[in-house]
Amino acid sequence: MKITSLPTPCVLVDQHRVERNIDRMQGAAEASGVRLRPHAKTHKSLDIALTQVGRGAVGICCAKLGEAEVFADRIGDIRLPYPLQPVNAERVFALLDRTRVSFIVDHLEVARGWSGVIRGAGREVDVLVKVDVGFHRCGIDPDAAGAAEFVARVADLPGIRFRGLLSHAGHAYG
Repeated sequence: MKITSLPTPCVLVDQHRVERNIDRMQGAAEASGVRLRPHAKTHKSLDIALTQVGRGAVGICCAKLGEAEVFADRIGDIRLPYPLQPVNAERVFALLDRTRVSFIVDHLEVARGWSGVIRGAGREVDVLVKVDVGFHRCGIDPDAAGAAEFVARVADLPGIRFRGLLSHAGHAYG
């Protein structure tokens, strides 16, 4: 088949280049002594995510619940590094029935809301506190008065399994 005969739009992927890039990133993570959890928002491909996990990634990140729902049956650990509201509890619980899920909080009232919903359902959820490292889109200010107390209060909430801090320095690319 010639490339000019393909129906459009279509996606063409250089599989060798994808695998080389995955191996390069996995190798860099391992050389630094860190675990790699790539974001699926760029490729949105189950095949690529499976390749990433198969080559050493501990899981993936998804930008939205809908993306996580697509990956949930085949990827064993999904992180949503964005704030979720408790109104999404049923969808999160449905995901938890299919895979391991974690998400972030950055407001105490939202964390308390999650705690109430989680307790009411007799569940537990893995939660991280998002730390703002420069973009001021979400996350707590690490220099603000009460930042450490905020983290401690979230960690003490029933139903929440505090898993640590999460930050993303997207402005550091390039």
